[in-house]
Amino acid sequence: MREGKNREVRRVLEHFGLEVNRLLRIGYGPFHIGDLPRGQATELKRGDVMGFKRELARGGRQ
Repeated sequence: MREGKNREVRRVLEHFGLEVNRLLRIGYGPFHIGDLPRGQATELKRGDVMGFKRELARGGRQ
């Protein structure tokens, strides 16, 4: 599965007899971890953050 709320993912996999130990968020909106090494960080561009905030304020999804 590529998206869904935590409990939705768990319930779907439980239906198939699978147990979920943990889920990892790999992105949020237009922001994605990609191949960023564990423990590392990257700076977000101000324009990207402002655009995302505007989209959220309009109630839209990216």
